[in-house]
Amino acid sequence: MPQKPAAVNHGRGRRVMRFARNHPLALLLAVEAFAIFALAPLIELGLVAQVILPATFSLLLLAAMYAAIGGKRVRRGLLVLGALLVPLELWRYVGASAPVLLLPFFGMALFFVVVSLTLARAVFTSRTIRMDQVLGGVLLYLNIGLTFAFIYALLDHLGPGALQLPTPAPERPLHASYFLYFSFVTLTTVGYGDTLPISAAARATATLEAAIGQLYPAIILARLVSIEVSQRDRRQAERERAERDGGGVSSGKG
Repeated sequence: MPQKPAAVNHGRGRRVMRFARNHPLALLLAVEAFAIFALAPLIELGLVAQVILPATFSLLLLAAMYAAIGGKRVRRGLLVLGALLVPLELWRYVGASAPVLLLPFFGMALFFVVVSLTLARAVFTSRTIRMDQVLGGVLLYLNIGLTFAFIYALLDHLGPGALQLPTPAPERPLHASYFLYFSFVTLTTVGYGDTLPISAAARATATLEAAIGQLYPAIILARLVSIEVSQRDRRQAERERAERDGGGVSSGKG
């Protein structure tokens, strides 16, 4: 008998949950990509309420904590920092004072720096290529852009005018998510010229991000190629050793 739609959906849901448990980085990557490429533009267009973005970033923090990357100390640190940032990220849209507004930007930047360093260690020290290594490489690139976006937002709040931003239309004011756009434009070295770093700190930050954006693809590709070559050499050596052992056993029997 054909399965009922409810049973099919339940089976799919169980498979999705099993995949998320086995590959938590996939869950983190999905949430992060959704926040950057779908949610942020919709908020700037005014099609989605602004409070949805901090709620999504809070979900992103929870996903990162669920991924539980790194050693015990790193995990505990991320859990503590994430637990503090979730209410702060939501509170800044409820009417927090100006000094409190700086804490989420600083905390989120610190959080993603720790996550990025842990991912980088896992990706670049691995001796095998698995799905988690590929997902980690993509996630690390997105984390770099996110981290710098929070740094730009922090710089702009600490010193208004640190960045020369485009004049917003009255019906569509600039949202904090705009710094995501500027960060990834800088990371990919596209540089449309609609936003310029003015202060020394902003220029130094943009220069550092552009340099990382140029070096990262070359470094990650070189690392993946070297791992693949090393894996192939190990497999070849194991096959040759197995053939020699098998030949030795046959000779002994003869």
